[in-house]
Amino acid sequence: MQPEEFEFVSPPPFPDAPVPDAAALNALQAIEQEMQRSPVRLPEAAVSDFPAPMMTVMYSPHQLAADAARNAVAAALASQAAALPRGVKLDQLASSLRPVFVPRWYLKGEISADWMANGVEVSSREVACPECHGSGKQGMGVNQRDCSSCWGSGKEKQTTRKKHPASGNGRVALVESLANHEGMADLQLEAVHDVEPLLLPDEARMRLRCLRPASVYSSDALDAFKNRLAAMLEEQAKGSLNQYGRVDDFLFAPESVRSHAAVAAWLYPAYLGGCEVPGGQCHVLCDALTGKVGWTQAAAEDITTGAAAAGSRHLVTVMAGIAALAAAFGLWYGLSR
Repeated sequence: MQPEEFEFVSPPPFPDAPVPDAAALNALQAIEQEMQRSPVRLPEAAVSDFPAPMMTVMYSPHQLAADAARNAVAAALASQAAALPRGVKLDQLASSLRPVFVPRWYLKGEISADWMANGVEVSSREVACPECHGSGKQGMGVNQRDCSSCWGSGKEKQTTRKKHPASGNGRVALVESLANHEGMADLQLEAVHDVEPLLLPDEARMRLRCLRPASVYSSDALDAFKNRLAAMLEEQAKGSLNQYGRVDDFLFAPESVRSHAAVAAWLYPAYLGGCEVPGGQCHVLCDALTGKVGWTQAAAEDITTGAAAAGSRHLVTVMAGIAALAAAFGLWYGLSR
């Protein structure tokens, strides 16, 4: 396939993002107050670090109440008691839970295009070898030997290829999210995309905190997402030509390509707790949308010196991001394949 230029053009990011109603705002304020009352065991950062207005910030409300999260943690860890680090007290872990927001990237996009290709019908048949005329032998008498062309079989495979011009139109839409948490603990979340997150109001954006993000700009995440969209569109188009042995000369009509993609900082709701164990800390995370519970252990050196080093890396990331913001959020993208 010849390389084609794909132009990704994005409207204002998430113009139709749902806005929280009064009840959702009251619930968010209650979560903020609870977060302020109890300290967190992992580094946090201000949500206002995400650059405005270039970066849309969205959030999902905590669907699981604190008491329900504690019960879920107690039940989940009781079944894993033998695998937990020595010194862990289940009641202490459950009581230490506090609401947090775990930063992720929320990506949404679509691409459509007309395509053209040649489906190639490949057929094969056996014919008499033209070198030995089907005998499988060459030479005479004591000099007779197996035919070097057909290796003595007397037959040769003849392949024909018939091209069938084909065309069509395809469209792919995709919603996904990526982790964006930089902490000393490997916190795993099974992100839910069933309901689009809510737009975080500016006033909450200035007050709210989340677990420290690995990055406050998203050029890498968005570029990789656009590549996946384009690859999915090509795979979908070629999938309609499965009846052919091969596909040649596949290309998208450049003037037909219509695509856009957008990324937002997504504050994913969870409950985080922890306790001291010999040599470090044990952390437990309860997904506030699904109720799924996971735990991880961080070594002491990761919590102390590692946290300081992570802070330095975060600062470097922010400084590097400033130079890349124009390219990252202009949302014009040329994809060559």
